[in-house]
Formats: sequence, C-alpha cells, structure tokens
Amino acid sequence: MYKWAVVWLLFAAAFLNLEDRTVIFSVLPLIDNDLKLTKLESAWLMPAFLWVYAAFSPFAGWMGDRWSRRDILCWCLLGWSAVTLLCALAANGAHLIALRAVLGVTQACYIPVAYAILADTHARETRGRASAILHAGGALGPIIGGTLAAWLSQTYGWRPTLAVLGAVGIVLGIACRLYIREIRVGGSENSAAGSAGWLDTSRAVLRTPTFYCLLAASGSAAVAVWMLITWLPVFLFDEYKMQLTKSALLGNLTISGPILPGFVIGGLLSDAIARTDPRRRLLIVTVCFAAAAPFPLLFWFASDWPLVLAGAAAFLFFRAMGESNWHPVLYEISPPAQRSTAVGIANSFNTLMGGAGALIAGFWRDRFGLQMLFGLVSILILLAAGALFLGYRVYFERDRQRLRRASA
Repeated sequence: MYKWAVVWLLFAAAFLNLEDRTVIFSVLPLIDNDLKLTKLESAWLMPAFLWVYAAFSPFAGWMGDRWSRRDILCWCLLGWSAVTLLCALAANGAHLIALRAVLGVTQACYIPVAYAILADTHARETRGRASAILHAGGALGPIIGGTLAAWLSQTYGWRPTLAVLGAVGIVLGIACRLYIREIRVGGSENSAAGSAGWLDTSRAVLRTPTFYCLLAASGSAAVAVWMLITWLPVFLFDEYKMQLTKSALLGNLTISGPILPGFVIGGLLSDAIARTDPRRRLLIVTVCFAAAAPFPLLFWFASDWPLVLAGAAAFLFFRAMGESNWHPVLYEISPPAQRSTAVGIANSFNTLMGGAGALIAGFWRDRFGLQMLFGLVSILILLAAGALFLGYRVYFERDRQRLRRASA
C-alpha cells in the first residue's frame, strides 16, 4: 500500500539523518588523531550542528506548511548527503566544525516535513504505528551505521566511510523524488491548507498550552539523549580502554537499542489505547517519563560498565515509549497547516537543549565525569513528567475543543 511505502522511504531517510549527524562520534579517536583536534574543538562538534539546526528549524517547519513537502524532503536529503561527502575532505578542526554547522541547515527541514507527510498520508487510526516506524529508522541509524562506520574506518579510514555515507544518501534522495507523489496538506483529514505568514503561524502554535507541556518533555529528554549520543562511545573508549569498534557498538547499541522496541511498543499502545480517547496518548507519555526518571541515578552510582549501560538503556527505553506518542498528541491540538511549523519550533528548542547537554558534558566530563552529569538528568525528567500531567489534566481537552471550534 502506498501510504506504508512512503513510511518505509521516510524510515530509510531517518536512518541516514541520525547516522550522518552522529557518525563522527563513532570514529572520533581516528579523526582526532588525523586532524589533531583540541578539546574545545571536540566539544563544539555537536553544538555547532545542533544550534544552527535549532536556529533554522522554525523557518524550516513553516516552509513545510507552505511549499511542496515532497520537494523539501528530497532537497534536504540531497543537501545533507553532499555535506557528509564534504566532511570527508576536512583539513582541520575548523573546517569540520564549519561543515557541521552547514549540516545543521540542510537537516533542519527533514523532521518537520517527514512527520507532516506522515500525518497527511495516515489517519488517526494508524499514526501511532507509522510514527513508531519513522522513529525506529532514527534509532537504528547510530546502532548499525555507527558500528559499521567504526569497522570500516579501522580498515579503510574515516574519510572513505563518510564519502560512502554521502553517496548512499544522494541515491536515496533521487529515489524519494521519483516515487513519492505530491501530497496535499491535510489530505488524510480532508482539511484545506492555510496561507498565514511565518509570524502568524508561529504565534498560533505558541498560543497552545499543551504544546509547552510537550516541549518540557522533549527538551528534557534531548539534554540526556544528546549527552549520551555525543560522549558515551568516547566515555567507554577512555574509561574502560575498549577497542574503538567495541566502544562504538556498545555505546550506540545502548543508546539506540532500547529506543527501537520502546518506539514500537509505544506506537502500538498509542493506536490501541487512544482509539476512542486521544487524551490517553498524553497519559502514556506522562507515565513513561515518570518511569524513566529514576534510571539516570543508576547510571550515576554504577561502578562497572555493564551497570552503567543498563541504567542508560532503561532510561532510553521508557523515554522512547513515551515519545512515540509525541507527534500523534501534537496532531490532535494542531491544524494540518500548522503541524510542520509546530514540529520545527519544537526541534529548535530540543536541539538548543541537546546542544547544551552535549557541550556541558564535553566541557565538564574530565572534572565531574559523565556518570555524575547524566545522573542530574533525573531532576529534569521528573519536572517534565509533572508538566505532562498538568497538560493531561488541564490543557489538552481545552486545546482540542478550541481547534474543533476554529475548524467548524
């Protein structure tokens, strides 16, 4: 069926989207040895991407509500793949940081447009499962791609590895352009597209209280996730003297392995439990974040690497179960012509938070240790769970009824 074929193409693009932004951290010791990076240059590699991505994301989301979502999807995929190719030619740390910033621009459009396309092709009954598949692509990227990249880099060098990744993305971008049909905004709900400008659309999104509750959850999770994505493989390499391939495999498997079943289970629960009451999707997010909150403390007190990884994995599993419902909840409180903008604004906030987490961990990890810094995440996650519960009890139904009245 066409709508599921679209999801699987988006799955492949999500795989490369996450892989291309994280691959250099799976092979960072080789890059460091070749380019002689300073500690500050290493610490800036992720924030340079994330904060440029954050700055461009709100406008990128609005573009997805006003222009061809298919064309934006294909051009951003071709763009970030070309930048990945250029990263293979970097001559020093400054070049690599600059290219990471450009990567942030080219990747900013993907998530708002991809999830908007998903909402346009899938009605409420299948959105949870479709979202889970899309999330799974991003989860598998660092596991499979990061481990394979580390193995290839040890054999052939990090530059050919990045070149191959870029070439694969260009081929996929061409395939998406040839197969995906032009999709009408609001097509799954027989809703017409709007024509408001960027400021008006953004103001409409920001007048929705439940949206802030969702931001509290996704932003808090972003601090923890990007802290781990950026530094866990390096932490294992330095702290436990693992081989590069082993540290990349265990680090990325711990980060993304629990996310895959978490997203799948959360997506199935979302469609089943919320079939008659959409508010239950928000309750699932709340319960899952509350369950995730204690596990960073296990990471904090662990003395050996299996327990360290177990604490991180449990946290990421429950976080993934909750966040698989994030976009379906957003679709209930946002009209089709504002969904890409809403996701773009959320991406901006999340990447600002994620960049802060990556930079703080990189700057302070030698002094305090990654375990202690990650343990502090429990406080953020508990506060996020409280904000989600407030949205469930007070704001969600109000925002949903307001949307119904506006659409009548």
